[in-house]
Amino acid sequence: MARLKHIFMMTLIGLISLAGAVLAVIFTGIVAALALIGVGLMAVTAFFTRKPVRVTVDANKRKREDGVLDARKNGSTWEVY
Repeated sequence: MARLKHIFMMTLIGLISLAGAVLAVIFTGIVAALALIGVGLMAVTAFFTRKPVRVTVDANKRKREDGVLDARKNGSTWEVY
C-alpha cells in the first residue's frame, strides 16, 4: 500500500510541476505578444509624429583652423558654422 501511495504522490507532484511549466510558457508567450504590440505602436507613433530636419548653414562664418564645422541647435533648427 505504501508503494502505491508513493507512486501516486510522485505522479501528482510531476503533473503539478508540468502544469506549472505549461503556465510559465503561456505567460511568456503573452508577455512577448504584448511587447511586440507595444513596439509596433511605438513605431507607428514615431512614423506619424516625425518632423523633417531643418538645417541652416551660415556661409558668412569662417571655418576653424582645423576645418571642423560647429553645429548648434537653435530651437528646432540646427545651425551649422
